[in-house]
Amino acid sequence: MPSPDLKKVLSWLARNLSPRTGEPLDIPPGIEGALFWRVERIREDTMAMAWLVLRMVMDPPGPARTAIIQRLLQVFAVDPTPAVLRAMPEQLVELLDSPEPEVRYLAARLVDARETPAAIPGLRRGLGDSDYMLRRTCLQALRSAGLPPDAVVPHLRSERLVEREAALELCGRPLPELLRRELWRLLEDPAVSVRYRAAERLGADPEAPGLCAVALDMVRTGGERSSRAYAIRLLGRLGLRTDALPVLLEALRSGEDEFVRVAAAEVLGVLAPDVTEVADALVAALKDGWDGVGIASARALASRGATTESVIPRLLAALADRKLPERTRGQVALTLAQLGVREAVPELLRQLTLPDRVLHEHECEPYQSEDMRGASTPQLKLAVMRALGELGEPARAALPALFAKARAGVMEARLEAARALVLLGTAPAEVRSLLQDLPLSGEKGEQLLELFGLLKP
Repeated sequence: MPSPDLKKVLSWLARNLSPRTGEPLDIPPGIEGALFWRVERIREDTMAMAWLVLRMVMDPPGPARTAIIQRLLQVFAVDPTPAVLRAMPEQLVELLDSPEPEVRYLAARLVDARETPAAIPGLRRGLGDSDYMLRRTCLQALRSAGLPPDAVVPHLRSERLVEREAALELCGRPLPELLRRELWRLLEDPAVSVRYRAAERLGADPEAPGLCAVALDMVRTGGERSSRAYAIRLLGRLGLRTDALPVLLEALRSGEDEFVRVAAAEVLGVLAPDVTEVADALVAALKDGWDGVGIASARALASRGATTESVIPRLLAALADRKLPERTRGQVALTLAQLGVREAVPELLRQLTLPDRVLHEHECEPYQSEDMRGASTPQLKLAVMRALGELGEPARAALPALFAKARAGVMEARLEAARALVLLGTAPAEVRSLLQDLPLSGEKGEQLLELFGLLKP
């Protein structure tokens, strides 16, 4: 038989887990031995979890309680369900200030701040805790509760670095003006991590004093690639500044991370395509060891302008360079086509004949690897057919290949080839005859035909 204390626990469980009818639940026999169940079995039994938590709350310190805490850490290594949170005892709030870090962590993980406002002060104190996992857990709980801006401000002004860092994650967009001003102040924080996080939270705020300077510093020394790439794109949104150009060029030329180099190429193409030094750097980046950088550089060079067109001879040389990855060469050909260069046509036609690289499961874009050599992608071929159609008269040599693509293959590719044929002067009625086996009848079919410019007489 359970001891009197355990009877009290069982009685509480019966009341707290009763259905809405108010009728008490039957306590399953043997639940007092739940500590010794397998973790998976405990997770499947809400009453067993509530039983162990209440034991942690009520039992005096000792080996038994320590064993319960360790088992609960295993059980709640996965997120508890809303039903489990509803079954937790109110006494958990008191444990948010426990001297035991593991108990504080479990209390923060299991208390529902939305339903238990009394937990918010303890969770706020947890933002300054020395334990990283506890800070993260308190942060998640407070985020779900929707802490008002005036409650966040004291944490942003805390003397403890970890508390300021955690509070910044409570500053979601759109930023209330109160928090926006606080983030402006934090752009001058003595801690680099706080300055960087404040800049990320502000985004492209044109009025934020010192934001561009912080972004430039992030590009130079931002550490993680995501932070540096974000800072580069932030500079692009803030507009061209003379002090940004050398930093972006250095990131493109010698950035250790390929994603940083890609971001630099994209932003330079937007901000300064007509600057000679930028055009030269983008042409040089076509030979980057990662083809994503070459592709981004080729796209950036598509911006029209006297300086960009002056690099056409070097683009043609890159087009003939068989050492370049196929996707990079294909993008160079697309860039030349956008600039109206007829010499791009043979390479565009060659791209249509290459085998497609099959994407692996869960892969939306092909990564560079050995099997990308000599291969293309369906997305690139669609862009090639689109470019041929828009190039006009110089691309009429592609008509036989486009007729072949319109007759067979997947629907999207056939429609794209059909559109190119119409743009190159083929009668829409003749082109539609190539698509008779496609399901293009009815309203949806007409919408597709109209989208691809095939409804004209």
